[in-house]
Amino acid sequence: MFLLLAPLALAYESPPSEVVFSDLTDLYDGATSSTGWVPSGSPIAIRIQNTSAGGAYVEMEGESWLEWPDPLTHSYQADAGTGIFLLDTELGLAVDLQFDIGGFVLEQNLYESLDIYEGEAFFDPWLLPNGDAQVAEIAVPGADQSLFEFTQAVFTGVDVYVNVDWRSDLNASFTGLQIQTGESIIDAEGVTELLEVPDNGAVDEMAVFTGEYGANMDLVFVPAFGVCIPIIGCTEVGAFEIPVPVVDTSLEKDFDAVNIYHPLPVAVILTDACDFGQVEVGQIATCQVNVANWGEMELEGTAGVQGAGEFTVFPGEIFAREDVEDGLTVTFSPTVAGEQASVLILNTSDPAALAYEIDLIGVGWEEEETPPTTITSEVGTCGCSSKTGPASLAWLAPLAGMLLLRRRRQD
Repeated sequence: MFLLLAPLALAYESPPSEVVFSDLTDLYDGATSSTGWVPSGSPIAIRIQNTSAGGAYVEMEGESWLEWPDPLTHSYQADAGTGIFLLDTELGLAVDLQFDIGGFVLEQNLYESLDIYEGEAFFDPWLLPNGDAQVAEIAVPGADQSLFEFTQAVFTGVDVYVNVDWRSDLNASFTGLQIQTGESIIDAEGVTELLEVPDNGAVDEMAVFTGEYGANMDLVFVPAFGVCIPIIGCTEVGAFEIPVPVVDTSLEKDFDAVNIYHPLPVAVILTDACDFGQVEVGQIATCQVNVANWGEMELEGTAGVQGAGEFTVFPGEIFAREDVEDGLTVTFSPTVAGEQASVLILNTSDPAALAYEIDLIGVGWEEEETPPTTITSEVGTCGCSSKTGPASLAWLAPLAGMLLLRRRRQD
């Protein structure tokens, strides 16, 4: 007798679906700072103001798929090398000069500039905790360079100069925190989600990737002040560093939601039971079992009979495309008389109903043979029995001879 494998021995998987998580963040937008007039109280001072704009872009590619049976498991697989982290930022600088020497007072804008910072980093998604890679970084270090040089005649034969050198350091980082699909959350590399089996034949959820950005921009200005007198020469009044932290922040950000759609098979058993009634021993009877697939993914499965009855099913596999029925034939061929019962077990790839049972009932019967008949009779009133065979008539012959002799004498 065929014994069907348990449903958990069968494993099913949905076709993978492409997933792209992306985000554009104004990481440096709106950051402003000012040094104020430095050095404070000096007859010659400068003020440096800066503004920044721009941000970062992240994109990651991978696949999503389902596995079952129970539980229905959802997984993400990243495509190696598809993570990209881009930085595109502008830094605007404005330098103003103020001096008050011998009653000569001046305040004016000396310099304005707009610098572009660009960088990129490639990585393996998803940068979640416990992964081989957990952070992507971009560093744009700046070398010492001259910002500007300025000379101003304040008196006849007396000039004031200001030279400003500067350098910049810009760093940005990105790391993954979690992926949330519906109500389920993956917060570490290699973790899967357990989903509720949908009742509409498909997993249709929105997935949100959450990451964290880090941004840092530091500027260092080194102004040098001096006075030049043609006869005496130039004398430096002072030089010092002015550190200017422009941006130092971290930002947790939800990416744009992505639709995760995975179709599933939906098995509909169109036959409740098979009652074969009475079937003569040695003969066969059949019952058609129809299985429909109302889902959007191919339906697979196995069929087998459990029990002591003389029932078989053909074929032993189930396969139905979307909106198609598959038919199974159950045969009852009794070899003995009497009632028989078994169960048809259908294991399907429908995660909402992995196993179905259909009752099989039939009665085998056969005709009874009639035995030969014996006849017995009684003759006379004496209570004895007589036989009508030849030996019982032997006494008639002498009697007939005597009657014949008597007639001849009378003649």
